[in-house]
Amino acid sequence: PFQWSRTGSLYFLDRGSLASYERHLAALRSSGLEFELVEAAQGKKQFPEFAWHEQDVAVYEPAAGIGSPRGTTEAFLRAAERAGATAHREAEVVELLREGTRATGVRLKDGRVFHADNLVICAGIWTNQVLACTGQSVPTFPVSIQLNRYRRRQGALTHPFFIDLPALTFGHPTQSGSFIGGWQGEEVDSGHGGVSHLNPAIANLARHRLAARIPWLKYATLEGGFKALESYTSSGVGLVERLAGHDNVVVSTGWSCTGFTLAPVIGQRIAELVLG
Repeated sequence: PFQWSRTGSLYFLDRGSLASYERHLAALRSSGLEFELVEAAQGKKQFPEFAWHEQDVAVYEPAAGIGSPRGTTEAFLRAAERAGATAHREAEVVELLREGTRATGVRLKDGRVFHADNLVICAGIWTNQVLACTGQSVPTFPVSIQLNRYRRRQGALTHPFFIDLPALTFGHPTQSGSFIGGWQGEEVDSGHGGVSHLNPAIANLARHRLAARIPWLKYATLEGGFKALESYTSSGVGLVERLAGHDNVVVSTGWSCTGFTLAPVIGQRIAELVLG
């Protein structure tokens, strides 16, 4: 089931780079989103669970929260079905069907064929694998992300989830008293996929990186975790565009975990491209 918890969020920035975010912050203000810029001196008082450095400034969004990825995906699918869509889960596409510069549908691994006037491909790390038969590709690549679960010996803490952009770390506490976090890993080969087992060496390195922002993590006990891949672009911003040489194919990928947050806006852009 879909679950969402309001925790608030802190996006840590380096003061020296704040000017480069001004256009983005202006757009957030015009959208009506509630947030504030927290200086280091204020942050030490308001959020003492975090280590604050002189060059820190953070964007605090009190209404933010954490949703379950699987539950969020299922919720979007159910909403689409209520609006008249038909969803086929666990349906692996193995071939795009084409006539000249137009796609006519897809073939599934089990042999079923679905025809379409327009085709939208949102295949994450498998996007270029799906596009292979077209001779085209898009500038996206998989990045290895390991989520590590640590236990705080002194008991549970409640504080906002955070993303430390300069350090590329992130994390949030859980109601059970654990803390889940990690940092952006290295670029990996696109032939790998799926979820794999926790790498203890990476978890230990992540703990030290995270402890620079959450000091108690330095002495936390590793409980577990897993390793998976996310789709990124070199700019760090996902893409929504028509596939070169194909009149009726739209590709959207490279959104990493921000795809969940931006899904309504991404969906609107996809619809605009499809409907012209």
